[in-house]
Amino acid sequence: MFYYTLLLSGQLAWNIPLLMGLLLVAFLYGILVTYFTNIKIFGCHLLLFFTSLAILYITIGSPLAALSHLTFSTHMVQMSILFFIFPPLCLLGIPVHFFRKIGTAWAAKIFPKPMAALSVFAVLFLLYHVSAVLTFLSQYPAIQNSYLLVLLVLAFRMWMPIALPYLANAKKKRFAFLSGLFLMPACLLFIVNAWMGGGNTPYLAQMTAALCMPVSGLDNLHILPGGFQSQWDQLLAGVLMLGMHKLSILLTFYLEKRVQHWEIGKRNIKEEFLSIKNKNEG
Repeated sequence: MFYYTLLLSGQLAWNIPLLMGLLLVAFLYGILVTYFTNIKIFGCHLLLFFTSLAILYITIGSPLAALSHLTFSTHMVQMSILFFIFPPLCLLGIPVHFFRKIGTAWAAKIFPKPMAALSVFAVLFLLYHVSAVLTFLSQYPAIQNSYLLVLLVLAFRMWMPIALPYLANAKKKRFAFLSGLFLMPACLLFIVNAWMGGGNTPYLAQMTAALCMPVSGLDNLHILPGGFQSQWDQLLAGVLMLGMHKLSILLTFYLEKRVQHWEIGKRNIKEEFLSIKNKNEG
């Protein structure tokens, strides 16, 4: 029933322009990596980069994106993937010396420092889920998409100190802790409202109209378990966001170490090969 409802409303559709854009990005990335690095096409970097593009498309360009309009919790899962999973995976998939070259370019100076990007992102992300701001943005899709694009750019900047091997582990952990602390108000927004009355408040009523299908509509579609309440949905939304942010930090630290070990192993193999070759030639 839910499938046919979304199909008739035109929400179950593949975003072909976005797919073409991501395929172009993947093609250009493959050319740059092939001609300017010695990374193999099936290397660790390329796997992470292409995985991040696939996750981005599934999240906002596939029919599964329609699930984000169901409840607050599904919306926050989409937001968490978009801002906490996609950026670090994409950054881990870009060779480090590319960033060193980019960092020396004049265009890189227009981007804010990571701490400033984190602060601005936390404020804008919190404001995005304020009913008055969200109601206004939902009336102007172009402005809303621009707002989300700014958030995505800031998300990339705030993930750089964690995903890239520029800082020592102590500084990485400190920045990761601060990122969780700065994003805490946006998570607590849902949790506090859940404990203070759930969906009976005018605030949540406006957010439901802008973000999600009304609870009555969900009941008619019979896709949620019996006794579902928006109060628990809001609580789950805040908990999921906190959990996914923490999980993304742990995953980024783990993958960053794996990428470093892979690069060190590749260099050792290359040095050993050159040593053997020099001995044979001598």
